[in-house]
Amino acid sequence: CSDYLADCFENAPMVDATVAHELVRAMPPSGALMVSSSMPLRELEAFGVPRGEPLAVFCNRGLNGIDGVVSTAAGVSVAHDGATALLIGAVALAHDLGALQLGQRLQTKLTIVVVDNGGGAIFDHLPVAGMQPMFARHFTTEPGLNWEAAAGLFNIEVSTATTRAELSLALRQSFDTPGMKLIVVRTDREEAKAFRDETLANFRPLKTEQAGG
Repeated sequence: CSDYLADCFENAPMVDATVAHELVRAMPPSGALMVSSSMPLRELEAFGVPRGEPLAVFCNRGLNGIDGVVSTAAGVSVAHDGATALLIGAVALAHDLGALQLGQRLQTKLTIVVVDNGGGAIFDHLPVAGMQPMFARHFTTEPGLNWEAAAGLFNIEVSTATTRAELSLALRQSFDTPGMKLIVVRTDREEAKAFRDETLANFRPLKTEQAGG
């Protein structure tokens, strides 16, 4: 599995799966990773690489599935001694944007990685995706926010990653400095879905030989 993923991501585009893959690789030993509901959790489950070092993974599901994710991550970071990161989508971050104030209030050390793919990508995998034009308006619900400006409201350091190298560097730097940081990764939903579907379709688990004869 790990060899297959390594081959897949060697020349992979910067899509949602790539972000999850790189984040797990970059997490320091004994780190804590908070994962939002919907596609971030699924991308982590499918494309997070096996690790030799311990990694505590947290997630919760609010009333609407994505409520309070940033708040929970801030709480995890306060209780955890090591590096803490949050993998979150644009819609979930918009729902809990006010929680960014906890960075200063709690003096938390938290790295937030937001995947902005233009709305709720999980619905692209359901039959409702073919129901245009109402699909884009009522299901994807693109926030359309300026994350740099939003982070500025709360005096949060923000950076943008467009390549794997930029993301890896931004993650390393964020883990080495105090405070709450926001890393913005903008991806294309159609490209992300195509990569995910192809990668999972081509995966063939190793067959183990049965003992006896």
